Amino acid sequence: MDLVGFAHKVDDALIDRVFQPVLDLLWAGKSPWRLGLNFQLGSLVFLGFSLFIPILKGQGSLGFNLSQAVGLAAGIILFLGFSRMHIVERAGMGNPMRPALFSYRLLVLAFSFYDIFSMMREYGPLALPKDLASLSDIVFTIGLYVMACRTAPPRNRKQVTSYAWQQNF
Repeated sequence: MDLVGFAHKVDDALIDRVFQPVLDLLWAGKSPWRLGLNFQLGSLVFLGFSLFIPILKGQGSLGFNLSQAVGLAAGIILFLGFSRMHIVERAGMGNPMRPALFSYRLLVLAFSFYDIFSMMREYGPLALPKDLASLSDIVFTIGLYVMACRTAPPRNRKQVTSYAWQQNF
């Protein structure tokens, strides 16, 4: 098996065995694309806090603050692009954006693993903003994987004809 085949298996396993069952259990009528956009927005909130905390506390260098500002601007652009790409999915059918965002999901997943390890070794005055930025990347990755899931088919509503306490034994 080559590296690309292994990457496809890992990506498919994460979507089909982790995120899709969770979304099927939590289904509340919202499409996975919209739920993923909510995760993306939460990621932007964490990234915004990681930018403004050092500014308000008077800590951090100009380079750190500028890099966070550029990251926030890129995140806003991605969020606006994803919100315009909202596709009309048919319930129970495959998500056409799943193969389109494959390489992007794997790239962000690799950075999320790096962020998990970097969160464990952060200390000092900029630990909180860096941890918030790392948490932002992890939430962004979760949002991308949620966006790759398919919309659940509509549930059948069944009318209950008898109840257990009404049955004659």
